[in-house]
Amino acid sequence: MKELLNKLSKTIEKYIKKEWKALILMLFIGVDVIPYYKAITEHKQNPSVLEYKQLTSAINSAEDNKSIESMSTTQLLQTLGKQSKVYFVKEDENKINILAIDGNRTMLVKELPAMSMTFTFESRLLDRNITYQWIEKKEVPQLLLVDMLSSARFYSLLFMGGLLYFFMMSSGFSFFNKAYNALNPEEIAGDLSSLIGYEDIKTEARQLLHIITKQEQYAKYGIDETFNILFSGRAGTGKSKFAQYLAKELDMPIVSTTGSLDEVYVGTGAKKIRDIFSQAYVLAEESEHNACILFIDEAQSLLRKRGRNSEHNWEDDTRNELLAHLDGVQKRDSHNVIVIMASNFSENSLEMDEAMLRRFKKKIHFRDPNFEERKYILSHYLEPIEKKSEEIDIDFLAKNMAGLTPATIESVVQEAGLMSLREETLVTTEILLQAYERTVIGQSNRAVSQGQEKVRKTIAVHEIGHFLVEYHRAVLQGGDLEQIKEATRILKISSEAVSQLGALGFAMKEQSDDRLLRNIDDMEWELRQLYGGLAA
Repeated sequence: MKELLNKLSKTIEKYIKKEWKALILMLFIGVDVIPYYKAITEHKQNPSVLEYKQLTSAINSAEDNKSIESMSTTQLLQTLGKQSKVYFVKEDENKINILAIDGNRTMLVKELPAMSMTFTFESRLLDRNITYQWIEKKEVPQLLLVDMLSSARFYSLLFMGGLLYFFMMSSGFSFFNKAYNALNPEEIAGDLSSLIGYEDIKTEARQLLHIITKQEQYAKYGIDETFNILFSGRAGTGKSKFAQYLAKELDMPIVSTTGSLDEVYVGTGAKKIRDIFSQAYVLAEESEHNACILFIDEAQSLLRKRGRNSEHNWEDDTRNELLAHLDGVQKRDSHNVIVIMASNFSENSLEMDEAMLRRFKKKIHFRDPNFEERKYILSHYLEPIEKKSEEIDIDFLAKNMAGLTPATIESVVQEAGLMSLREETLVTTEILLQAYERTVIGQSNRAVSQGQEKVRKTIAVHEIGHFLVEYHRAVLQGGDLEQIKEATRILKISSEAVSQLGALGFAMKEQSDDRLLRNIDDMEWELRQLYGGLAA
């Protein structure tokens, strides 16, 4: 026996010395290429990725494909019916396309310039009970060790290609695509301090933390369990990030999914709800606090009133299943799942189900940032830019960005960086203002009216009419020429067309303040300014 073991040991030693390169290569494949292949396979088989590629291909070929009709949002709303399928295809924060299919007709609204327009269009679709779906680009997974092992790059790529080819040729290998994403607290980048402003909302979050850690104290006031939370607010206000930061603050795992759970097959949505909650309870059991956060983003379709569409009662099955879990009917002993649902619409702008709303004891609305918060957000995103002017007027820019979400402000700063890089200049107040115009209003050009001097003259006179009304208002307020100039809040008059808006020109007006109310005098002057172009 001893002799046999010695012989076996020598054989293994000899093999290792002879084939050490092959063993290292096999180790590399095991720790890098195989997980990478798995990630790539899951990415390619992901229905969202396939659907995104199909829709973007149709959009990119729209100009050559005569079967796709390009139109404005107004024309599209007039065309759509209840059986229409609408897709919001989001390539990035500033590039959102709308593709609609109604029977044999395919219609396209290309590159909406602002999230606020998308929000308005979404609201109108919901009012008309038209089904829609958000499709976003999914990032392709990257290799872990290839960049580190530069000397082995050729071999890694060669064997990765061979391995991928081998598995692609075989038909017996597949991976399950999950409808959710699970993260432990330590996997979440950033925390509540990373969310700029919103101190009032952060206070609400800290109270939830206090309830969890001081349950005995709150039990004296009849609060004997944690509660579900409803987030509302415009897209880009930070609801998704806040949910993750809250999970990290509470030291709990978080399971994230979206409200688009219903598919073609009846019962699919209800099954997904059960699967997601099952996973949340598994993570809660493993958590130190025996609790887990379940975050459902873009949940407006789940919050809508039941019984509205008698033709699709199976849609209510998904909501009924969710209600059972929210009410604790399906709750497991000693394990707690805190459900956070986020919607771009509040109960004031969307008819929501009363039973669903009662399941949420805490409702938090994410408002647009105020003037001081916009200054802080703008300064935060400008801070890492090295090539910028030292005389950027933050106050002026923050005042004129009233109504923008933090995400849109970030997009403005990024656009300014791209413009400065292209023009090989510093990021200045003027560059930032141009980036604001391009992000919020859209890219303008003269190609539409090029060579048509009569048309351009008419456009110029029309836009100057808007300016003259504003100037007249400033004159009536009195003062010297400098005071009148200061009171005339027109930043730019342009006869360049904005194709996304269907406008042949525009007059960009300086924002005055963050007033929530307007008096009758303000409204009258707004009407006069609108009619100023026509009068001119």
